[in-house]
Amino acid sequence: MEQAVIGQAAQGEGVTPPRSWRVRPAWAASALVVIGALGWALWPHCTVEGEGKGSGRLSQLWWPGCGAWNRPVTGDLSFPTPARQPQAPGGDDSIPNREAEARLAMQLAELKPGMTVADVGAGEGYYTRLLAPMVGPKGRVLAEDIDETVLRKLGLLVQNEKLDNVAIRHGTDTNPRLPKDSFDRVFLIHMYHEVKQPYGFLWNIWPALKPGGKVVIVDRDQPTGRHGVPRNLLQCELRASGFRNTKSVLIPGTNVYYAEFQTQEMRPKPSQIAACQEGPSVASSVPAG
Repeated sequence: MEQAVIGQAAQGEGVTPPRSWRVRPAWAASALVVIGALGWALWPHCTVEGEGKGSGRLSQLWWPGCGAWNRPVTGDLSFPTPARQPQAPGGDDSIPNREAEARLAMQLAELKPGMTVADVGAGEGYYTRLLAPMVGPKGRVLAEDIDETVLRKLGLLVQNEKLDNVAIRHGTDTNPRLPKDSFDRVFLIHMYHEVKQPYGFLWNIWPALKPGGKVVIVDRDQPTGRHGVPRNLLQCELRASGFRNTKSVLIPGTNVYYAEFQTQEMRPKPSQIAACQEGPSVASSVPAG
């Protein structure tokens, strides 16, 4: 209390603070230099280009300015321009035998109780409500979408059906904002053809997978202009973004495929990614730039 009163008096007109409180200008400058150097050394530098899995160089959990949710970086980094045009939701997105397709996709993904999975582009939650019981009460489902109206509907579904192991995440069109090193499976179901910047989008997903985790993509094997992604173009874009194909299955009686990818040892720098061209039968890489 005495110190507080003295401090207030010291600010008054004509009052000289005690000698021990005075700070000489030279000392102040030196102190600022030391504090600044220490702050720069200790503050987490969000260096995110070209890291290996588990390198520890990605942003640390909850540090201001970095954050666990992989903040959008595509505005600051240069990714190649896709040769294809993304399609808006709707149009030819109807799925004739959705239940059978989902059942086969779940089987191929080899889901197990206790897994942590993400449903990216979850929409109103068709896959989310199927994933929740499959990973069980000890598992976790993160349902992500960029549409706030849709997410509100999804929130009501989660509440009404008491899906206690489901969390909801609002992402962006270039970054689903998934926490790093967290997921056994990341599902992209009939939504990859809607992605505006596939290279930045995949680049942001890469660090979210656990070692051995997989990205699962279900889409139509048809031109992007018809609400699909040719399989050869898909393979090219994933490979260019630091993934390798581990499974590819054409669902019987349809032009819908199931494709599974794991991370390569290193994530490429954005400047190292080569754009892919969509062709009638072959998707090839062309130099970036």
